Amino acid sequence: MRDHLPLVESGAIGDSAGVLRSAGFGNVRVIPLRRLHSLDSALGALPGHEVTLQYALTGIRR
Repeated sequence: MRDHLPLVESGAIGDSAGVLRSAGFGNVRVIPLRRLHSLDSALGALPGHEVTLQYALTGIRR
C-alpha cells in the first residue's frame, strides 16, 4: 500500500508540489495558510494534535 502513497514519508511541502508537477499540472503554487496557523496557535489544536503550518496547493491541468 505504501508504494501507492509517494508522500507518506515526506516532511517537505515541496515534495507534494513536485508530485503535482509530475502528474502534469502547471503553474503549481504552494500557499502557506498563516492565518489558520495563527488561529490554531491562539485557540489551541485538538487534543493529541500539534499546531503546524498547513498549506494549500493549486495547479492548472495542462
